[in-house]
Amino acid sequence: MAVRDVVDVDVLIIGSGAGGLSAAICAAKAGLKVVVAEKADVVGGTTSFSGGVPWIPENHQMSAHGLSDSRQKALEYLSHAAGRCMRPEMIERYLDVAPEALLYFERNTEVRFRIRPQMPDYSSEVPGAQLGRCLETLPFDGSRLGADFVHLRMPRPETTVFGGMMISLPDLKAMLNARRSLSAFLHTVGIVARHAVERLRHHRGTRLVNGNALAARLFRSALDAGVEIWRQAPASELLCEGRRVVGARIRRGESEIEVRSRCGTVLATGGFPQSTEMRARYLPNADVHRSLAPHDNAGQGIRMALAAGAVLEQINEDNAFLTPVSVFKDKNGKEQVFPHLITDRTSPGSIIVNKQARRFINEADNYQFVVQAMRDNGNQGIPAFLICDADFIQRYGLGRVRPFPFPRGSFVKDGYLFRGETLADLAAQLGLDGKVLAETVDRFNQGARQGIDTEFGRGASAYNRYMGDAANAHGPCLAPLQKPPFYAVKLYPGDIGTSLGIRVDADARALDTEDRPIDGLYVCGNDMNSIFAGTYATGGITIGPALTFGFIAARHMSKRNARTQSVSRASLGLSIASEP
Repeated sequence: MAVRDVVDVDVLIIGSGAGGLSAAICAAKAGLKVVVAEKADVVGGTTSFSGGVPWIPENHQMSAHGLSDSRQKALEYLSHAAGRCMRPEMIERYLDVAPEALLYFERNTEVRFRIRPQMPDYSSEVPGAQLGRCLETLPFDGSRLGADFVHLRMPRPETTVFGGMMISLPDLKAMLNARRSLSAFLHTVGIVARHAVERLRHHRGTRLVNGNALAARLFRSALDAGVEIWRQAPASELLCEGRRVVGARIRRGESEIEVRSRCGTVLATGGFPQSTEMRARYLPNADVHRSLAPHDNAGQGIRMALAAGAVLEQINEDNAFLTPVSVFKDKNGKEQVFPHLITDRTSPGSIIVNKQARRFINEADNYQFVVQAMRDNGNQGIPAFLICDADFIQRYGLGRVRPFPFPRGSFVKDGYLFRGETLADLAAQLGLDGKVLAETVDRFNQGARQGIDTEFGRGASAYNRYMGDAANAHGPCLAPLQKPPFYAVKLYPGDIGTSLGIRVDADARALDTEDRPIDGLYVCGNDMNSIFAGTYATGGITIGPALTFGFIAARHMSKRNARTQSVSRASLGLSIASEP
């Protein structure tokens, strides 16, 4: 394919998730000409599938809720929750800049958040843990994107209800309590009725929440800032002059374009979760491991960076952000993946067992911990089995199976959901020892009736209790499994994205083999190695750094632009003060 055109810009962004769009917006608002090249035909990247929650210690919304925080307290927390793999200079830069970046976006763009004042850090019992560091994206009216609404990536269908209605964590809690609380009932009726009306006028509901709302807010802000967004525009290679990256080759339709970027090129293509080759190299159990990330995220940004002299980080505890998943077939027979992030395994009345029919983890803990425990069980932990009784599935659902009044018979028929009139019957279907499973359930039930988990401490932490059901009689995390029939789904290791990425400096510049910045090349989002070094210290550890280091990269490029202009003026005998 011959090069047909050369386009000159100040900044080229490759990828349109939170990392790419945040950099694009900030650069454009600094007066730079910005092009975003997105491989897919839709905008939003992995952010569109995410919870849309950034983790930002010392954020400006905390004081209104009577919460206080400090940089030192956050560092203390991370020293316990994230281990020793992290690079201190990256963590310190994040803690210093993240509150500033949050304020910038809320004051200068359509991006809006609200604090979750009762949400604890995931390792809520370690020193330095704090409420209110996580914020959620405010709902957004998708119709405000106008004709571009159809170009926003849809949420994963298995995380929606009623034919595509998105629900946030507060929505979910209201829906689960709609028969117990008038306010919850009215909230549920309101969002369902709105969705029904919107579907008469639009291709999808316009009430956007979670990461889809964040992607939409960033999309709207980028358009308002004058960012030019190219869809279906994959990058093939970076353009280099010596040790400097000066742009990239982009394909648009039948043409290949050299986009030359005067101030910098930002890689933010979402890591490598859908690259079969890279997953086999860097992730354990790759043959059964599934990813929830978009299929377009196949490592192209990382490969281009490596070809330009960058290096992968070598310090991670894990190379992906892990979650247990279950696997089912859609109506077309295509494999789909459901993430067990919240609700079923964290709600009272479910347990997870291994192939020996024994529990091996606090089911309500951090989803990364659950997958790590599955792996630590060797061939006994994969698959694992999430088990509940009739009362549980009626109230909470199980994986892809929705709670009452949704039907569940088709899930049993297609082999996703296992159903047994007795525990022995269920065990036989799962290939488990029925006697051992009965003993496991009996032991769990004895403690659950007293509100304690003597084996794994489920419900002992503030995080466990926050993610549970406060209305439950035995406490938010525990209830006996006693009413037949009994149900189960198989759990496999999965991820919401990869954490292994390009090694960068505190300005988000890619580093080479000698730890020198590669001039003109910046890396953000999941193309950049996670600053938490493959740990999942708490919620919001992907969105927070994506926004913050996008902001940092744009600021660095705009300063470079100012220096370049100053040099140009000086060569002409001019000064900034002499401008009209």
